[in-house]
Amino acid sequence: MITILITGSEGFLGSRFTKAFCENKKYNIVTVDTKKFCSDIPVKHYQTDIKSQKLEQVFLENNIDCVIHLAAQVSVNNSVNNPQHDACENIIGTLNLINLCKKYNVKKIIGASTAAIYGDSQSLPINENAIPNPLSPYAVSKLAMENYIKISGIDYIIFRYSNVYGDGLLRDGGGAGVVTKFVNGMLHNEKIIIYGDGTQTRDFICIDNVVEANLRVLETNIKNETFNCSSGIETPINLLFEELSKITGYNQKPVYMPAQIGSINRNVLDNSKIKKFYYPDIDLKTGLSKLVKNYMEIKI
Repeated sequence: MITILITGSEGFLGSRFTKAFCENKKYNIVTVDTKKFCSDIPVKHYQTDIKSQKLEQVFLENNIDCVIHLAAQVSVNNSVNNPQHDACENIIGTLNLINLCKKYNVKKIIGASTAAIYGDSQSLPINENAIPNPLSPYAVSKLAMENYIKISGIDYIIFRYSNVYGDGLLRDGGGAGVVTKFVNGMLHNEKIIIYGDGTQTRDFICIDNVVEANLRVLETNIKNETFNCSSGIETPINLLFEELSKITGYNQKPVYMPAQIGSINRNVLDNSKIKKFYYPDIDLKTGLSKLVKNYMEIKI
Protein backbone atom coordinates (compact mmCIF):
# COMPACT_ATOMS: atom_id res chain seq x y z
CA MET A 1 0.00 0.00 0.00
CA ILE A 2 1.24 3.49 -0.87
CA THR A 3 1.40 5.95 2.02
CA ILE A 4 0.55 9.52 1.03
CA LEU A 5 1.04 12.58 3.21
CA ILE A 6 -1.42 15.41 2.47
CA THR A 7 -0.37 18.79 3.85
CA GLY A 8 -3.05 21.42 4.42
CA SER A 9 -5.64 18.69 4.89
CA GLU A 10 -8.23 20.96 6.50
CA GLY A 11 -8.30 23.49 3.66
CA PHE A 12 -10.63 23.58 0.67
CA LEU A 13 -8.47 21.38 -1.54
CA GLY A 14 -7.02 19.32 1.28
CA SER A 15 -10.33 18.21 2.78
CA ARG A 16 -11.60 17.03 -0.59
CA PHE A 17 -8.31 15.33 -1.45
CA THR A 18 -8.28 13.52 1.89
CA LYS A 19 -11.80 12.16 1.40
CA ALA A 20 -11.18 11.05 -2.19
CA PHE A 21 -7.85 9.38 -1.51
CA CYS A 22 -9.19 7.58 1.56
CA GLU A 23 -11.96 6.11 -0.57
CA ASN A 24 -9.29 4.62 -2.83
CA LYS A 25 -8.09 1.48 -1.06
CA LYS A 26 -4.67 1.66 -2.75
CA TYR A 27 -3.59 4.45 -0.42
CA ASN A 28 -2.84 4.88 3.25
CA ILE A 29 -3.40 8.55 4.08
CA VAL A 30 -1.57 10.66 6.65
CA THR A 31 -2.54 14.31 7.07
CA VAL A 32 -0.99 17.49 8.44
CA ASP A 33 -2.65 20.82 9.20
CA THR A 34 -2.49 23.54 11.83
CA LYS A 35 -6.19 22.86 12.49
CA LYS A 36 -7.80 19.87 14.17
CA PHE A 37 -9.08 17.14 11.89
CA CYS A 38 -12.80 17.77 11.44
CA SER A 39 -13.94 14.62 9.67
CA ASP A 40 -14.75 11.08 10.75
CA ILE A 41 -12.56 9.72 7.94
CA PRO A 42 -10.09 7.19 9.44
CA VAL A 43 -6.73 8.88 8.85
CA LYS A 44 -3.69 9.55 11.00
CA HIS A 45 -3.71 13.31 11.53
CA TYR A 46 -0.99 15.55 12.92
CA GLN A 47 -1.94 19.02 14.08
CA THR A 48 1.23 20.94 13.37
CA ASP A 49 2.71 23.60 11.11
CA ILE A 50 4.82 22.54 8.14
CA LYS A 51 7.42 25.11 9.25
CA SER A 52 7.70 23.46 12.67
CA GLN A 53 10.44 21.07 13.80
CA LYS A 54 7.56 18.85 14.96
CA LEU A 55 6.87 18.00 11.31
CA GLU A 56 9.71 15.47 11.44
CA GLN A 57 7.60 13.31 13.76
CA VAL A 58 5.27 12.65 10.83
CA PHE A 59 8.14 11.20 8.79
CA LEU A 60 9.63 9.31 11.73
CA GLU A 61 6.36 7.52 12.48
CA ASN A 62 5.22 6.84 8.91
CA ASN A 63 6.93 5.45 5.86
CA ILE A 64 5.83 8.24 3.52
CA ASP A 65 6.01 7.36 -0.19
CA CYS A 66 4.46 10.50 -1.68
CA VAL A 67 3.59 14.00 -0.48
CA ILE A 68 0.70 16.03 -1.88
CA HIS A 69 1.69 19.53 -0.83
CA LEU A 70 -1.39 21.75 -0.45
CA ALA A 71 -0.54 23.73 2.71
CA ALA A 72 -0.18 27.41 1.80
CA GLN A 73 -1.15 31.00 2.33
CA VAL A 74 -3.66 31.34 -0.51
CA SER A 75 -4.94 34.93 -0.49
CA VAL A 76 -3.54 37.38 -3.05
CA ASN A 77 -4.80 40.34 -1.00
CA ASN A 78 -3.20 39.03 2.18
CA SER A 79 0.07 38.49 0.35
CA VAL A 80 0.07 42.13 -0.80
CA ASN A 81 -0.64 43.34 2.73
CA ASN A 82 1.89 41.05 4.37
CA PRO A 83 4.41 39.61 1.89
CA GLN A 84 6.73 38.46 4.69
CA HIS A 85 4.05 36.16 6.11
CA ASP A 86 3.21 34.90 2.63
CA ALA A 87 6.85 34.05 1.91
CA CYS A 88 7.27 32.35 5.28
CA GLU A 89 4.25 30.11 4.74
CA ASN A 90 4.76 29.28 1.07
CA ILE A 91 8.55 29.23 0.76
CA ILE A 92 10.03 28.45 4.19
CA GLY A 93 7.31 25.89 4.86
CA THR A 94 8.01 24.19 1.54
CA LEU A 95 11.76 24.11 2.19
CA ASN A 96 11.24 22.42 5.56
CA LEU A 97 8.99 19.86 3.89
CA ILE A 98 11.48 19.22 1.08
CA ASN A 99 14.37 18.71 3.51
CA LEU A 100 12.38 16.06 5.38
CA CYS A 101 11.33 14.39 2.14
CA LYS A 102 14.99 14.07 1.16
CA LYS A 103 16.04 12.87 4.61
CA TYR A 104 13.36 10.17 4.68
CA ASN A 105 13.60 9.12 1.02
CA VAL A 106 10.15 10.19 -0.13
CA LYS A 107 9.69 9.07 -3.72
CA LYS A 108 7.48 11.86 -5.12
CA ILE A 109 6.09 15.32 -4.36
CA ILE A 110 2.93 16.63 -6.00
CA GLY A 111 2.92 20.41 -5.59
CA ALA A 112 -0.12 22.69 -5.82
CA SER A 113 0.76 25.84 -7.74
CA THR A 114 -1.34 28.47 -9.47
CA ALA A 115 -2.12 30.17 -12.77
CA ALA A 116 -1.19 33.42 -11.01
CA ILE A 117 2.48 32.72 -11.71
CA TYR A 118 1.88 33.61 -15.38
CA GLY A 119 0.57 37.12 -14.70
CA ASP A 120 -1.00 38.94 -17.65
CA SER A 121 0.19 37.01 -20.67
CA GLN A 122 -0.01 38.54 -24.14
CA SER A 123 -0.64 35.12 -25.66
CA LEU A 124 -3.76 33.18 -24.69
CA PRO A 125 -4.42 30.44 -23.82
CA ILE A 126 -1.26 30.16 -21.72
CA ASN A 127 0.72 26.94 -21.97
CA GLU A 128 3.25 25.55 -19.52
CA ASN A 129 6.21 26.95 -21.48
CA ALA A 130 5.12 30.58 -21.03
CA ILE A 131 7.61 32.78 -19.18
CA PRO A 132 6.28 33.46 -15.66
CA ASN A 133 5.39 37.05 -14.83
CA PRO A 134 4.02 37.05 -11.25
CA LEU A 135 2.14 40.22 -10.28
CA SER A 136 1.64 39.57 -6.54
CA PRO A 137 3.73 38.29 -3.63
CA TYR A 138 1.48 35.22 -3.60
CA ALA A 139 2.37 34.41 -7.20
CA VAL A 140 6.07 35.03 -6.49
CA SER A 141 6.05 32.66 -3.51
CA LYS A 142 4.21 29.95 -5.45
CA LEU A 143 6.73 30.16 -8.29
CA ALA A 144 9.52 29.86 -5.74
CA MET A 145 7.75 26.83 -4.27
CA GLU A 146 7.72 25.23 -7.71
CA ASN A 147 11.39 25.88 -8.32
CA TYR A 148 12.55 24.56 -4.97
CA ILE A 149 10.63 21.34 -5.59
CA LYS A 150 12.09 21.05 -9.09
CA ILE A 151 15.71 21.35 -7.91
CA SER A 152 15.20 19.08 -4.89
CA GLY A 153 16.23 15.92 -6.71
CA ILE A 154 12.93 14.28 -5.76
CA ASP A 155 10.54 13.14 -8.49
CA TYR A 156 7.72 15.65 -8.77
CA ILE A 157 4.51 16.70 -10.45
CA ILE A 158 3.51 20.38 -10.39
CA PHE A 159 -0.12 21.27 -11.02
CA ARG A 160 -0.80 24.90 -11.89
CA TYR A 161 -4.45 25.34 -10.97
CA SER A 162 -6.71 27.94 -12.52
CA ASN A 163 -9.63 29.24 -10.41
CA VAL A 164 -10.88 26.20 -8.49
CA TYR A 165 -14.43 26.26 -7.16
CA GLY A 166 -16.74 23.73 -5.57
CA ASP A 167 -18.45 22.44 -2.45
CA GLY A 168 -16.34 23.02 0.65
CA LEU A 169 -14.98 26.37 -0.49
CA LEU A 170 -18.05 28.10 0.92
CA ARG A 171 -17.51 26.62 4.37
CA ASP A 172 -13.74 26.86 4.42
CA GLY A 173 -13.32 30.33 2.89
CA GLY A 174 -10.49 29.06 0.68
CA GLY A 175 -9.00 32.51 0.13
CA ALA A 176 -12.45 34.03 -0.41
CA GLY A 177 -12.41 33.68 -4.21
CA VAL A 178 -14.89 35.30 -6.53
CA VAL A 179 -17.25 32.30 -6.73
CA THR A 180 -17.38 32.10 -2.93
CA LYS A 181 -18.16 35.79 -2.57
CA PHE A 182 -20.81 35.78 -5.28
CA VAL A 183 -22.68 32.71 -3.99
CA ASN A 184 -22.57 33.82 -0.37
CA GLY A 185 -23.75 37.31 -1.28
CA MET A 186 -26.48 36.23 -3.66
CA LEU A 187 -28.03 33.67 -1.34
CA HIS A 188 -28.11 36.27 1.44
CA ASN A 189 -29.46 38.90 -1.00
CA GLU A 190 -26.49 41.18 -0.41
CA LYS A 191 -24.83 43.64 -2.78
CA ILE A 192 -22.27 41.96 -5.02
CA ILE A 193 -19.03 43.84 -5.63
CA ILE A 194 -17.10 43.32 -8.86
CA TYR A 195 -13.58 44.73 -8.82
CA GLY A 196 -12.81 46.17 -12.24
CA ASP A 197 -15.36 46.46 -15.03
CA GLY A 198 -16.23 42.76 -15.08
CA THR A 199 -14.71 42.11 -18.49
CA GLN A 200 -11.64 40.57 -16.84
CA THR A 201 -11.60 36.83 -17.37
CA ARG A 202 -10.80 33.70 -15.42
CA ASP A 203 -10.57 29.99 -16.14
CA PHE A 204 -12.84 28.17 -13.66
CA ILE A 205 -12.40 24.47 -12.89
CA CYS A 206 -14.54 22.34 -10.59
CA ILE A 207 -12.76 20.78 -7.62
CA ASP A 208 -14.09 17.36 -8.62
CA ASN A 209 -11.95 17.58 -11.76
CA VAL A 210 -8.92 18.73 -9.75
CA VAL A 211 -9.18 15.79 -7.36
CA GLU A 212 -9.63 13.32 -10.22
CA ALA A 213 -6.57 14.70 -12.05
CA ASN A 214 -4.43 14.01 -8.98
CA LEU A 215 -5.81 10.50 -8.60
CA ARG A 216 -5.19 9.77 -12.27
CA VAL A 217 -1.60 11.05 -12.35
CA LEU A 218 -0.65 8.70 -9.51
CA GLU A 219 -1.81 5.80 -11.67
CA THR A 220 0.77 6.73 -14.31
CA ASN A 221 4.56 6.69 -14.34
CA ILE A 222 4.70 10.40 -15.21
CA LYS A 223 7.33 12.32 -13.27
CA ASN A 224 9.15 15.65 -13.32
CA GLU A 225 6.41 17.39 -15.28
CA THR A 226 4.35 20.55 -14.87
CA PHE A 227 0.68 20.62 -15.90
CA ASN A 228 -1.93 23.33 -16.22
CA CYS A 229 -5.05 22.02 -14.50
CA SER A 230 -7.94 24.05 -15.89
CA SER A 231 -11.11 24.00 -17.95
CA GLY A 232 -9.38 25.77 -20.84
CA ILE A 233 -12.38 28.12 -21.13
CA GLU A 234 -12.09 31.89 -20.69
CA THR A 235 -15.02 33.26 -18.68
CA PRO A 236 -15.65 37.00 -18.03
CA ILE A 237 -16.55 37.86 -14.44
CA ASN A 238 -19.72 39.54 -15.73
CA LEU A 239 -20.77 36.22 -17.29
CA LEU A 240 -20.04 34.39 -14.02
CA PHE A 241 -22.27 36.92 -12.26
CA GLU A 242 -25.07 36.35 -14.79
CA GLU A 243 -24.87 32.55 -14.53
CA LEU A 244 -24.96 32.58 -10.74
CA SER A 245 -27.79 35.13 -10.73
CA LYS A 246 -29.89 32.73 -12.82
CA ILE A 247 -29.05 29.74 -10.62
CA THR A 248 -29.70 31.53 -7.32
CA GLY A 249 -32.58 33.77 -8.43
CA TYR A 250 -30.61 36.88 -7.53
CA ASN A 251 -32.08 40.04 -9.13
CA GLN A 252 -29.81 42.90 -8.06
CA LYS A 253 -27.17 44.56 -10.21
CA PRO A 254 -23.50 44.38 -9.19
CA VAL A 255 -21.54 47.26 -7.69
CA TYR A 256 -18.35 47.98 -9.61
CA MET A 257 -15.21 49.02 -7.72
CA PRO A 258 -11.61 49.73 -8.84
CA ALA A 259 -9.53 46.66 -9.69
CA GLN A 260 -7.41 45.29 -6.84
CA ILE A 261 -3.62 45.43 -6.71
CA GLY A 262 -2.03 42.31 -8.22
CA SER A 263 -5.19 41.35 -10.08
CA ILE A 264 -4.79 39.74 -13.51
CA ASN A 265 -6.87 41.11 -16.39
CA ARG A 266 -7.25 38.05 -18.62
CA ASN A 267 -6.53 34.44 -17.80
CA VAL A 268 -7.18 31.15 -19.54
CA LEU A 269 -4.85 28.16 -19.54
CA ASP A 270 -4.00 25.73 -22.30
CA ASN A 271 -4.86 22.36 -20.74
CA SER A 272 -3.95 20.17 -23.72
CA LYS A 273 -0.93 18.68 -21.92
CA ILE A 274 -2.93 17.31 -18.98
CA LYS A 275 -5.28 15.58 -21.43
CA LYS A 276 -2.58 12.95 -21.86
CA PHE A 277 -4.04 11.31 -18.78
CA TYR A 278 -7.18 13.25 -17.81
CA TYR A 279 -9.90 15.33 -19.45
CA PRO A 280 -11.75 17.85 -17.20
CA ASP A 281 -15.39 17.08 -17.99
CA ILE A 282 -17.54 19.29 -15.71
CA ASP A 283 -18.74 22.46 -17.43
CA LEU A 284 -19.18 25.70 -15.50
CA LYS A 285 -22.99 25.73 -15.42
CA THR A 286 -23.14 22.16 -14.12
CA GLY A 287 -20.46 22.77 -11.51
CA LEU A 288 -22.00 26.02 -10.25
CA SER A 289 -25.47 24.46 -10.06
CA LYS A 290 -24.10 21.60 -7.96
CA LEU A 291 -22.26 24.06 -5.71
CA VAL A 292 -25.35 26.19 -5.05
CA LYS A 293 -27.51 23.10 -4.47
CA ASN A 294 -25.07 21.75 -1.89
CA TYR A 295 -24.80 25.15 -0.23
CA MET A 296 -28.55 25.45 0.14
CA GLU A 297 -28.87 21.92 1.51
CA ILE A 298 -26.40 22.52 4.33
CA LYS A 299 -28.06 25.90 5.04
CA ILE A 300 -25.02 27.83 6.15
